[in-house]
Amino acid sequence: MVNAFGAPLTADQEFEAGFACNGVKATPFSGLPSVCPATEFASSLISIPAPNKGDQRHESAANPIRGV
Repeated sequence: MVNAFGAPLTADQEFEAGFACNGVKATPFSGLPSVCPATEFASSLISIPAPNKGDQRHESAANPIRGV
């Protein structure tokens, strides 16, 4: 995992976010594998939508996304 600036998260940061890969939770001293498929990624603290199921509230026929 990487932060907003592209720097990798530490094992402790992944642990604090409740991240897990394929049911194996990060610990303060052991982070997730460098590659974790989206279908196997989870968090006990953050709601993560399934792949291709992002936030649809802003993108619907009733409320289409408009260009600026």
